[in-house]
Parts: sequence; structure tokens; C-alpha cells
Amino acid sequence: MATDNATSTPSTPEAPAVTRTRAKPLLASAAIVLALGVAAMVWHATSHAGPGVISTSHGADGVKTVELDGFNGKVTVSVNGSQIAANAQPVNGDQSPGLEFHLDQATHVLTLACFEQHTGKGPIACPATEYKVSVPAGMGVTLQLLNGQATVTDVSGPVSITAKSAYVEAQGLKTPDFTAAITSGTLNATFTAAPTNVAVTVASAQATLHLPGTVSYNVQQKTTSAYVQVSIPQAADSTHIVQATANSGEIGLVTD
Repeated sequence: MATDNATSTPSTPEAPAVTRTRAKPLLASAAIVLALGVAAMVWHATSHAGPGVISTSHGADGVKTVELDGFNGKVTVSVNGSQIAANAQPVNGDQSPGLEFHLDQATHVLTLACFEQHTGKGPIACPATEYKVSVPAGMGVTLQLLNGQATVTDVSGPVSITAKSAYVEAQGLKTPDFTAAITSGTLNATFTAAPTNVAVTVASAQATLHLPGTVSYNVQQKTTSAYVQVSIPQAADSTHIVQATANSGEIGLVTD
């Protein structure tokens, strides 16, 4: 059985404000209800109650993907070091939730989730707090953002993002595989290396993907009351595949 390695570091926060980016007028906010089912899983608490920043970490051995499950607020994911590290900093004087990691040894997916510090109940939908997560280079990232803002930077492993009523900024991506489903929000993604597989779906939302113009792409479109702008080199036989699905929204495929 894998053993979680964790540290907890309470400190006095500066209570940063959660920033928001206004979507286009056609985008409507959605009410989000999260039901978390975690049957047949053993969860390990890796942090303790405290008024300030809550921190936790986990070794990278045996981990292929880090999953951030059911988050609200401001989430920052970056590449740094050889361990997976995470912290939660309270916003507007609210207490941070507890953080815990769980490694599924069959799938090699390491899940980061929140729990209530007073009752120990969890996992719960992570409240509107500021979260920072760092992963080693080459590791995959899966993010479920319920409401708020996310920034993902320099990730080179597979990336999957599901976001509602949110603004997502992905920068410096080197991933070969990128999947995103955005509802009532905005996605802006910039790739520094040409991805092999991209699948983007928007519903009452907007997405712009900045792709290298050094290769051609096999672009596949599916739209309903929506628009896809294609300003990248195209070739039907290209091994670089971009799937763009839009329902009452817009997708832009552009080169810088």
C-alpha cells in the first residue's frame, strides 16, 4: 500500500481577492450542483485545522495523473519540482478547507480533494478559496472547476479540463493531448508545441486556442447555433487532430 507523505504549514494569510473575467454578453451563468460519489475508495487526510494556509504534498512515484476534483474559487496549476504539492489559502477571512490526497494504485491517478476541518467530512466540493498546485514535468492534469478561475501553466502531460461558470487560462502548453469542456465560461489556451489530439466542447461559452502554425491540422467541426473560426493550417491527412464542438458558443482556432 502506498503511503501519503504530507506536511501542514499554517500561516497568516493576506486574504487575496478571487478575480473574475467577464464573459461575452451571450454567456449565461449556470447554477452548479455537485454530487461526489466515492464508492470503494480509502481517503487519507493530509492536513490539519488552522486559520491560515493549509499545505500538503505527495511523492510522484507511481503517479501518472493528478486529478483536482470539484473545485471553486481560484486554482493555479504549474510545473515545479519532483513532488506533487498543494496549498489552500483562505479568501476574505474564511477558513481554508482541509486537503487530502488519494492514490488509486490501479489507475495511477492521484486525486486531490477537500474535507471539512471541523467534522472531518469529505470529500466535499472545495469552497471558494485560492488553491495552488504544482506537479512534476510530464505529469498529466485533470481539473474539474465548478465556478471561478483557473490558470494552468507549462504542463507537458495530458490535460483534461471541465469548467462551468468559469474563466480558464492555459499557458505554455506542451501537452500532446488536450481535452476541454466549457459551459457558460471562457477558455484561452496557448500551445508552445503542436498537440497531437485536441478536443474542445463549448456550450454557451467561448474558447480560443492558439496553436503553432508549424504543422497542419485535421480540423473536425460540429456546431449548433454556434461558430468555429479556423485560422490554422489544415490538411485532411494530418496526424494532428483538432475536434471542435460548439453549442450556442464560439471556438477560435488561431496561430500567433
